Amino acid sequence: MRAYPELVAQIDPNALALFLRYSYVPAPHSIYRNVYKLLPGPWLHSMPGRPRMLSPLLLVTRTAALRGLQDPFPEQWMKPKRSWNR
Repeated sequence: MRAYPELVAQIDPNALALFLRYSYVPAPHSIYRNVYKLLPGPWLHSMPGRPRMLSPLLLVTRTAALRGLQDPFPEQWMKPKRSWNR
């Protein structure tokens, strides 16, 4: 990371305080100012000039919403699973 030419490697005093308190720097913080760790789950999709963070939960939610718009009441939901009268 320090090999990246545009990184201004300034120590973040708040991150340093976290490190001194917990013996590590918890996510999403990093020891450097304006540099953040990815939280568990999301991943970084990077293209030249267009980095973006993706979340699996967001993708699943978007897919479910689009399916709901296409078919709001699927046939299997309309049939009772079992009879209450025995």
